Amino acid sequence: MESRTRELWRIPDGYEGWIYTRWNASSCPPLATRDGFLVIEVPPSGIVCTSSALTEGVARDRFVYVSNRGTETEIPPTRAHSRVFEKGNYDLFVFIGTQEDFGRVRPSPPASYAP
Repeated sequence: MESRTRELWRIPDGYEGWIYTRWNASSCPPLATRDGFLVIEVPPSGIVCTSSALTEGVARDRFVYVSNRGTETEIPPTRAHSRVFEKGNYDLFVFIGTQEDFGRVRPSPPASYAP
């Protein structure tokens, strides 16, 4: 059973590495919704800022690569790894890549999430 809104992570085609998201930031725009999903449009920088609320809970999120033409290709669950929360704030980190790389590459949050 899901206890939060599902998220659709739209990631530039071929992107690998950490995605850094700051939630609850009043200076940033809210996320759009589509078909019951919160839509997270990840730019090539991998840095996202939103005024939408970060909610904890369980849900089956989707991760897709987006081509230059807008075509979505599902990213296998084995390549989308743990949601890591930064303690004391509203930062959420997600890793896209192999399990081996996930265990080897430590997150390095950006100094600024300004839009």
